[in-house]
Amino acid sequence: MKGSCAINGCAGTPTRKGMCQKHYRRQHVHGDPLKTNRRSNADGNGYRQKVHVMIAEKAIGRPLPRGALVHHVNEDKSDNTPSNLVICPSTEYHALLHIRMRALAAVGNANARKCKICRQYGLPGEVTVISNGTVYHPQCNREHVARYAKAKREATCL
Repeated sequence: MKGSCAINGCAGTPTRKGMCQKHYRRQHVHGDPLKTNRRSNADGNGYRQKVHVMIAEKAIGRPLPRGALVHHVNEDKSDNTPSNLVICPSTEYHALLHIRMRALAAVGNANARKCKICRQYGLPGEVTVISNGTVYHPQCNREHVARYAKAKREATCL
């Protein structure tokens, strides 16, 4: 094919359907040769900043603190309405939000935690949380330790 891309202002070499590779791919992926999947804008220094961060900063009237993240409450990353955004002070806090959301959806109580051994949820007092964040039912842990000890004994007898 000779000439340039069918998209106005593009000087790319046409490869398929009269469009350059970039515009053909956008047409194929998004149904529109001019649409991109980028959700961010560039500031004056050329730094790309995500739209949800810009909206959160505008809502609080200042830049986000160092290490802060923006959480989408409904988990739809394309919904950047201010009421859907929560500023998390750290990645740990953000992870905790997701843990609590999963617990709420699974058992109706955000305070429930999932046992690492049986994968069932338990409420505080029913499960133990150790310093590294591992959660287990005491009974599950006893059974797990007993199975491990038995397997170790059997392995040394061979």
